Amino acid sequence: MPWDSPWELRRAVELLEKRGFKTVETGSNFALMELRRMRALVIYPLRDYLQLSLVDDVIKEFMLDKADSIVVVSERPYYLSDELNSAIERAKLSGRAIGAKVYPVYAGDIDGQLNVTVGIMLANNYDKISNSNETDGQCPSCGEPMRVVFDNHVVDEEGETREQVLVCVRCGLKIHRFIQGAGDAGSLASIPHG
Repeated sequence: MPWDSPWELRRAVELLEKRGFKTVETGSNFALMELRRMRALVIYPLRDYLQLSLVDDVIKEFMLDKADSIVVVSERPYYLSDELNSAIERAKLSGRAIGAKVYPVYAGDIDGQLNVTVGIMLANNYDKISNSNETDGQCPSCGEPMRVVFDNHVVDEEGETREQVLVCVRCGLKIHRFIQGAGDAGSLASIPHG
Protein backbone atom coordinates (compact mmCIF):
# COMPACT_ATOMS: atom_id res chain seq x y z
CA MET A 1 0.00 0.00 0.00
CA PRO A 2 1.50 3.36 -0.91
CA TRP A 3 2.42 5.43 2.14
CA ASP A 4 0.37 8.40 0.88
CA SER A 5 -2.86 6.36 0.69
CA PRO A 6 -5.70 7.57 2.92
CA TRP A 7 -6.00 5.97 6.34
CA GLU A 8 -9.48 4.66 5.50
CA LEU A 9 -8.17 2.77 2.48
CA ARG A 10 -5.25 1.30 4.43
CA ARG A 11 -7.69 0.20 7.17
CA ALA A 12 -10.02 -1.44 4.62
CA VAL A 13 -7.10 -3.36 3.09
CA GLU A 14 -5.95 -4.45 6.55
CA LEU A 15 -9.44 -5.74 7.42
CA LEU A 16 -9.80 -7.60 4.11
CA GLU A 17 -6.36 -9.19 4.47
CA LYS A 18 -7.43 -10.53 7.89
CA ARG A 19 -10.34 -12.22 6.09
CA GLY A 20 -7.99 -13.95 3.63
CA PHE A 21 -7.90 -11.47 0.73
CA LYS A 22 -4.61 -10.91 -1.09
CA THR A 23 -3.62 -7.55 -2.55
CA VAL A 24 -3.14 -7.78 -6.34
CA GLU A 25 -2.66 -4.12 -7.32
CA THR A 26 -2.59 -0.80 -5.46
CA GLY A 27 -2.68 2.90 -6.21
CA SER A 28 -2.91 6.03 -4.11
CA ASN A 29 -6.72 5.72 -3.81
CA PHE A 30 -7.51 2.06 -4.64
CA ALA A 31 -6.58 -1.54 -3.92
CA LEU A 32 -7.54 -4.50 -6.11
CA MET A 33 -7.82 -7.56 -3.90
CA GLU A 34 -8.51 -11.22 -4.50
CA LEU A 35 -9.98 -14.13 -2.54
CA ARG A 36 -9.71 -17.33 -4.54
CA ARG A 37 -11.34 -16.31 -7.89
CA MET A 38 -13.28 -13.30 -6.58
CA ARG A 39 -11.81 -9.84 -7.19
CA ALA A 40 -12.78 -6.86 -5.06
CA LEU A 41 -11.79 -3.29 -5.82
CA VAL A 42 -11.65 -1.05 -2.75
CA ILE A 43 -11.63 2.65 -3.60
CA TYR A 44 -11.36 5.78 -1.53
CA PRO A 45 -12.57 8.30 -4.15
CA LEU A 46 -10.93 11.68 -4.62
CA ARG A 47 -14.44 13.10 -5.25
CA ASP A 48 -17.87 11.95 -4.13
CA TYR A 49 -19.26 12.26 -7.66
CA LEU A 50 -18.27 11.29 -11.20
CA GLN A 51 -16.71 13.81 -13.53
CA LEU A 52 -16.87 11.36 -16.42
CA SER A 53 -19.83 11.16 -18.75
CA LEU A 54 -18.87 8.30 -21.08
CA VAL A 55 -19.52 4.77 -19.81
CA ASP A 56 -16.23 3.52 -21.25
CA ASP A 57 -14.33 6.19 -19.25
CA VAL A 58 -16.11 5.15 -16.03
CA ILE A 59 -15.34 1.47 -16.69
CA LYS A 60 -11.66 2.26 -17.25
CA GLU A 61 -11.30 4.72 -14.33
CA PHE A 62 -12.98 2.42 -11.77
CA MET A 63 -11.84 -0.92 -13.28
CA LEU A 64 -15.44 -2.13 -13.42
CA ASP A 65 -14.45 -4.85 -15.89
CA LYS A 66 -11.69 -6.23 -13.61
CA ALA A 67 -13.65 -6.71 -10.37
CA ASP A 68 -16.64 -8.67 -9.14
CA SER A 69 -17.22 -6.25 -6.27
CA ILE A 70 -16.53 -2.52 -5.95
CA VAL A 71 -16.31 -1.23 -2.37
CA VAL A 72 -16.63 2.57 -2.15
CA VAL A 73 -15.21 3.81 1.18
CA SER A 74 -16.03 7.46 1.79
CA GLU A 75 -17.68 9.97 4.11
CA ARG A 76 -20.47 10.11 1.50
CA PRO A 77 -20.27 6.78 -0.38
CA TYR A 78 -23.88 6.50 -1.54
CA TYR A 79 -23.95 9.10 -4.33
CA LEU A 80 -20.86 7.73 -6.09
CA SER A 81 -22.13 4.17 -5.59
CA ASP A 82 -25.41 5.11 -7.27
CA GLU A 83 -23.51 6.69 -10.17
CA LEU A 84 -21.33 3.60 -10.59
CA ASN A 85 -24.42 1.35 -10.54
CA SER A 86 -25.98 3.59 -13.19
CA ALA A 87 -22.84 3.30 -15.35
CA ILE A 88 -22.92 -0.51 -14.98
CA GLU A 89 -26.58 -0.57 -16.07
CA ARG A 90 -25.83 1.67 -19.09
CA ALA A 91 -22.92 -0.62 -20.02
CA LYS A 92 -25.21 -3.66 -19.85
CA LEU A 93 -27.78 -1.91 -22.06
CA SER A 94 -25.09 -1.30 -24.66
CA GLY A 95 -24.10 -4.98 -24.68
CA ARG A 96 -21.10 -4.94 -22.31
CA ALA A 97 -20.90 -7.82 -19.84
CA ILE A 98 -20.13 -6.04 -16.56
CA GLY A 99 -21.00 -8.18 -13.55
CA ALA A 100 -19.59 -6.01 -10.76
CA LYS A 101 -21.77 -5.10 -7.78
CA VAL A 102 -21.15 -1.84 -5.91
CA TYR A 103 -21.10 -1.67 -2.10
CA PRO A 104 -21.01 1.68 -0.24
CA VAL A 105 -19.12 1.78 3.09
CA TYR A 106 -19.32 4.83 5.35
CA ALA A 107 -15.77 5.71 6.44
CA GLY A 108 -16.95 6.81 9.90
CA ASP A 109 -17.92 3.19 10.71
CA ILE A 110 -15.48 1.36 8.47
CA ASP A 111 -14.92 -1.64 10.76
CA GLY A 112 -18.62 -2.40 11.27
CA GLN A 113 -19.87 -1.61 7.78
CA LEU A 114 -17.01 -3.35 5.98
CA ASN A 115 -17.56 -6.46 8.11
CA VAL A 116 -21.20 -6.69 6.98
CA THR A 117 -20.31 -5.74 3.39
CA VAL A 118 -17.72 -8.53 3.12
CA GLY A 119 -20.31 -11.04 4.31
CA ILE A 120 -22.72 -9.93 1.60
CA MET A 121 -19.92 -9.95 -1.02
CA LEU A 122 -18.95 -13.51 -0.07
CA ALA A 123 -22.55 -14.71 -0.24
CA ASN A 124 -23.12 -13.00 -3.61
CA ASN A 125 -19.91 -14.48 -5.07
CA TYR A 126 -20.02 -17.92 -3.44
CA ASP A 127 -19.39 -19.63 -6.79
CA LYS A 128 -16.02 -17.84 -7.08
CA ILE A 129 -14.83 -18.53 -3.53
CA SER A 130 -16.19 -22.05 -3.04
CA ASN A 131 -13.86 -24.36 -1.13
CA SER A 132 -16.33 -26.79 0.47
CA ASN A 133 -19.43 -28.85 -0.31
CA GLU A 134 -20.56 -30.18 3.08
CA THR A 135 -24.19 -30.55 4.18
CA ASP A 136 -25.23 -28.40 7.15
CA GLY A 137 -28.81 -28.37 8.43
CA GLN A 138 -32.07 -27.55 6.73
CA CYS A 139 -32.88 -24.46 4.69
CA PRO A 140 -35.08 -22.14 6.75
CA SER A 141 -36.98 -21.25 3.57
CA CYS A 142 -37.78 -24.59 1.91
CA GLY A 143 -36.50 -27.32 4.27
CA GLU A 144 -33.95 -28.82 1.86
CA PRO A 145 -30.37 -29.47 3.06
CA MET A 146 -28.05 -26.44 3.03
CA ARG A 147 -24.54 -26.75 1.55
CA VAL A 148 -21.50 -25.09 3.13
CA VAL A 149 -19.78 -23.70 0.02
CA PHE A 150 -17.19 -21.52 1.78
CA ASP A 151 -15.42 -22.29 5.04
CA ASN A 152 -12.66 -20.03 6.33
CA HIS A 153 -10.89 -19.68 9.68
CA VAL A 154 -10.20 -16.09 10.75
CA VAL A 155 -7.94 -15.15 13.67
CA ASP A 156 -8.11 -11.59 14.98
CA GLU A 157 -8.05 -9.60 18.24
CA GLU A 158 -11.22 -11.34 19.42
CA GLY A 159 -9.83 -14.84 18.91
CA GLU A 160 -10.51 -17.55 16.36
CA THR A 161 -13.67 -17.40 14.25
CA ARG A 162 -14.97 -19.67 11.55
CA GLU A 163 -16.63 -17.88 8.62
CA GLN A 164 -19.03 -19.77 6.36
CA VAL A 165 -21.34 -19.25 3.40
CA LEU A 166 -24.23 -21.68 3.09
CA VAL A 167 -26.40 -22.09 -0.03
CA CYS A 168 -29.66 -23.93 -0.67
CA VAL A 169 -29.49 -25.57 -4.08
CA ARG A 170 -33.28 -25.82 -4.33
CA CYS A 171 -34.46 -22.25 -3.54
CA GLY A 172 -31.17 -20.30 -3.83
CA LEU A 173 -31.12 -18.89 -0.27
CA LYS A 174 -27.60 -17.78 0.73
CA ILE A 175 -26.50 -17.35 4.33
CA HIS A 176 -23.25 -15.88 5.64
CA ARG A 177 -22.35 -16.70 9.23
CA PHE A 178 -19.60 -16.53 11.81
CA ILE A 179 -19.04 -19.28 14.34
CA GLN A 180 -17.10 -18.04 17.36
CA GLY A 181 -14.43 -20.22 18.99
CA ALA A 182 -17.04 -21.54 21.48
CA GLY A 183 -19.31 -22.65 18.63
CA ASP A 184 -22.02 -19.96 18.72
CA ALA A 185 -23.23 -19.24 15.20
CA GLY A 186 -24.19 -15.67 14.36
CA SER A 187 -25.76 -15.00 10.98
CA LEU A 188 -24.81 -11.70 9.34
CA ALA A 189 -26.53 -11.89 6.00
CA SER A 190 -29.31 -13.92 4.45
CA ILE A 191 -29.72 -13.23 0.77
CA PRO A 192 -32.71 -14.64 -1.10
CA HIS A 193 -32.10 -15.94 -4.59
CA GLY A 194 -32.70 -13.23 -7.15
